[in-house]
Amino acid sequence: MKRTLVVLLALMMLCVSALAMAEAAAEVTVEVTFEGEWVEFEEYGLKICLPTDWVEYEVEEELYMAGTEDDTQLLVMNELELDEATIEALLAGLTDTEGLTDVAIVIINGVSYVTYVIEDDDVFGVVTITEAGAVLDFMFAPNSDSDFVDLAMQIVASITTME
Repeated sequence: MKRTLVVLLALMMLCVSALAMAEAAAEVTVEVTFEGEWVEFEEYGLKICLPTDWVEYEVEEELYMAGTEDDTQLLVMNELELDEATIEALLAGLTDTEGLTDVAIVIINGVSYVTYVIEDDDVFGVVTITEAGAVLDFMFAPNSDSDFVDLAMQIVASITTME
């Protein structure tokens, strides 16, 4: 009987924690206002709109990198290999990662992301889970440029499934 009560209490606490995380998620609507071109990632079944003046960089096969020609604005995308791919697990894992700050769940145009900042590297990042279950990390630099952070949020808002 005691064991059952302890298990029930533990389950209740988990449910309350999950609800608290869900309630804490900021929900925002972001409009894409820049002129851009679509880049498709067939392996993930998604596409993303990037500014027309951006270029793609040659990097390792596991990474995708694009930005301005002078490297003043950058996007790096890579796939994360995780045992448990849920937004809550991402939040917990990133919260416990040394060097990351401002870790939070944000819902942008109805899609859940976990956002974070790496202050030492001047990076703003968002992690999401695709419909196919891939965990993708989008890192933007520089985070210290508020105009660029606005553009980065628009780029994130443009992420959509391929038709």
